[in-house]
Amino acid sequence: MKIFDKDLTQPMWNGDSVVTVGTFDGLHLGHRKLIRRLVESGSPSTVVTFFPHPQMVVARPGKAVTLLSSSKEKVEGLSELGVQRLIVLHFDRELMNYSAEDFLRKIIIEKIGLRKMIMGYDHAFGRDRKGNKDFIVEQGRKLGFQTEIIEPHYCGGKIVSSTLVRKTLEAGNVRLAAEYLGQNYCFAGWVIKGEARGTTLGFPTANLKLDSPYKALPLNGVYAAFALVGKKRLEALLYIGNKPTYGYGDLSIEVFLLNFSAVLYGEQLKVEIVERLRGDIKFGSAAELVKQMKQDETEAREIFKNEY
Repeated sequence: MKIFDKDLTQPMWNGDSVVTVGTFDGLHLGHRKLIRRLVESGSPSTVVTFFPHPQMVVARPGKAVTLLSSSKEKVEGLSELGVQRLIVLHFDRELMNYSAEDFLRKIIIEKIGLRKMIMGYDHAFGRDRKGNKDFIVEQGRKLGFQTEIIEPHYCGGKIVSSTLVRKTLEAGNVRLAAEYLGQNYCFAGWVIKGEARGTTLGFPTANLKLDSPYKALPLNGVYAAFALVGKKRLEALLYIGNKPTYGYGDLSIEVFLLNFSAVLYGEQLKVEIVERLRGDIKFGSAAELVKQMKQDETEAREIFKNEY
């Protein structure tokens, strides 16, 4: 996949592109349905997306923005799906104020070259989100390009969306989130030095600093997970929480590798979350915490037996 992340100041191609536009946060099953159709519809398949995520520009001050996909994860996912060209537009107030007509004509048609537009049923672009499916179909008839609207993807009677995935993660239901995504939810981070308290308890953990401060995380608690260390996919316990047993503090993300022992400071880990074991509990003593962690490990090992 070729990536174009420069300002589109000159026409780049003739009118041969099969195009879709969107943020594609999470690349869930609804997105994958659309992207597969894009790739099937002919060459060159072209995805137009934005950086930063529009919500980071339009969100009210003080409102937290959480994303399911980092830029790297989005690029990797689109490439795996067979997309040929990825165009990353810089999203700012100027682009936000483009009318739907100007965005379509000045960018999609004049700069990218449009043969066919494939669009999700609920996507809209341009000022006041006027570039919706009805607009695209009308403009296609008027300007002579093909259009195709992709209907929603249902899972368990619900329309799969990034918002649904995010809310499901916030509730801690990572199994259901994985059904919506078509894969286990993942995040990556760098191993940093912590307080080494886990070592004294017999559970040495790798403390992680997220690659992206905007990355969405599931509800605080303990999870069965896989950790990717280099090319190794290792069984692990994942803790996300504020360490209430020790008086609460900043959010901590820690990984205990079940069958692996090595110094990982400075290494990057990718974590693939499998199942929630319990919430973030305040224990009366370190001994109670250790007893629970041993139970967590036993339960996780049973879960992993069905993950291969």
